[in-house]
Amino acid sequence: MSQYSLSVEPLSNELSDRFQWCLDRPSNDLRFDYKNLNNRCLEFSGWLVNHKSINGELVILHGDRVDNLTRNECRPDVENKIVQKNDKLEKRQHYGFKHAIELKSNTFTIALISESTFTPLYKGHIKGSFEVIKGEDNWLFLDNDTNKSVDQFRGKVNLSKHTKKAWIEYMKSFQSISQTQNLLSVFLVAPSKEYVLRDKYPIKTLKNTPLQQIEKISPPEFNLLSLTDTLKRSPRNTFRVCDTHWNSHGAMLASIELCVNLGISRKSLLELFSKDSYKEKEVGGDLGNKLFPPQTYLEEILTNFNYRNNLVYDNGLPNFGRTMFTYNHNALLDETLLLFGSSSSYSMFNYLSRVFYKVVFFHTAGSIDLKVIELLKPRYMVAQSNARFLVKAPTTSMSIKDLITEKLAKGVHLNSTNNFIRTDSIKDIIEIVDQISGY
Repeated sequence: MSQYSLSVEPLSNELSDRFQWCLDRPSNDLRFDYKNLNNRCLEFSGWLVNHKSINGELVILHGDRVDNLTRNECRPDVENKIVQKNDKLEKRQHYGFKHAIELKSNTFTIALISESTFTPLYKGHIKGSFEVIKGEDNWLFLDNDTNKSVDQFRGKVNLSKHTKKAWIEYMKSFQSISQTQNLLSVFLVAPSKEYVLRDKYPIKTLKNTPLQQIEKISPPEFNLLSLTDTLKRSPRNTFRVCDTHWNSHGAMLASIELCVNLGISRKSLLELFSKDSYKEKEVGGDLGNKLFPPQTYLEEILTNFNYRNNLVYDNGLPNFGRTMFTYNHNALLDETLLLFGSSSSYSMFNYLSRVFYKVVFFHTAGSIDLKVIELLKPRYMVAQSNARFLVKAPTTSMSIKDLITEKLAKGVHLNSTNNFIRTDSIKDIIEIVDQISGY
């Protein structure tokens, strides 16, 4: 959900000898969710009293709109406590105003118009939980989040010796597990949007990023796949305008390159997706939803296939610990893909679930649970993380069971609309995998 905070600042003026006023709502430091707004409107209420010798009315300016805050409420409290105690004030039926305004901008000004003079009284600003960078042609990018994405791009966030050591240990263990378990494996990095869309990103200087540092220390036998160049070369957009993640086309290209690196024929993959159909749909995204009002854009959406029709298990957990299994009897290969992924993996399901008979997904951002590998004995394994997460090394000693149990114990809300084959008790995740693998 899109959480916003509002700040309202009173402005200095010289009207107190002719007018008295108060803004009751919205209040300073108000926090709200856009979805919970009544018809997408914020309530503006308060009162205005003027001297007998002068007239004036309040307006609110937002974006390219000007709306009147006409006095439409009696407000006996104002009449009794203010007007009746001052003979110079005008007596009238309505002193108060109350209006539901659908704001067209994240900033607004409440002003008084009197004798053709415009005087600002309040200045308001609405912002989301994270700031968003606006690039060329309305493209949106993530500002410094908890992973300090902008500082990563500028080279201000470097991997410490400890982090580099942890990455080297992970790479060696990843390769050892692949060899021991006879796996065809890839470590897939979803590049940050700003790395690919350099022409749209307002910050032009890219320096020694965590991804570049990891590429330098990565041994040849560690199958590291970064798709920055592949996505850059695409003649079509590969990222969503209002989201940090790649779009359907980007997810398709990522899926193809991943599968090719796993030893699957590029020709077969291109034929598999060649007849796909798309339609334009107006959508928001994790960046557009941080703006007020939320920004949307027309994006191409895959229409001829939806992986959810092949979904047989989904535990409904948000982010880390999310567990999903798809089975597709019409897939290109009668094989299992074990995917320890992150948020960029989700849009790849529409393509990967047509390549592999079984796709078993755990949201771990590349961390691996060896017990799951030993149980499932897949032919293919992929660890996937997003570039901005690379400041912390994943691990090969992950326990999916412990991760899920810990989140449930903390009372994390399960998305019931995404939940399948759930029991009332907290079951051992390995038992669930075992149950589903014989589906």
